[in-house]
Amino acid sequence: MAAAVLEQGEDAFRKMFRLYRRKNPPVDLSGVLEFCAGEPRLRPVELSVGAVSDQDAGRLGLQPLQQWSAYHVDGYPGFLFVVNPFLPGWQHRWVRQCLKLYTQKPNVCNLDLHMGLEGDLWSRSHAQLRKKWSQRRSEKTLLEKLRWVTLGFHYNWDTKSCRAASLLPAASMASRRRLGS
Repeated sequence: MAAAVLEQGEDAFRKMFRLYRRKNPPVDLSGVLEFCAGEPRLRPVELSVGAVSDQDAGRLGLQPLQQWSAYHVDGYPGFLFVVNPFLPGWQHRWVRQCLKLYTQKPNVCNLDLHMGLEGDLWSRSHAQLRKKWSQRRSEKTLLEKLRWVTLGFHYNWDTKSCRAASLLPAASMASRRRLGS
């Protein structure tokens, strides 16, 4: 695997990022998982149906748990892939709410270091995003520049560490229920 041989001072993440961004020679995608039927590295997982009531799932825009398809990936303990658990029409609502809520403090995102932002990115960007493409400025909005947001344990990219002291408060069920509003 390409990440096995690292240049001096280069981490595995950056090495893989550069590998898949490369155009010449073309990237070998044989090691990439395809989340479709027949992928030998995927194993179906039975979820604990009693963990969330059908009523609670429905309030959050999710299908009942017994209808979910979930898979474990061989070699990656703890990683679970869930095929679209959303009720029709709710995926867009979840995306919008994630962009509105989870980009706010205390969560950490890729824009913090460079911009020291306070407030929410959604209100600073959504009016510009609603314009027709031909009417937009060439400058990207903050939401278009957003690449990642950390929920839970924050990974420190400078020290390449994740410590218990860097645990961010998880979103409460009350904030998740705002999805219905």
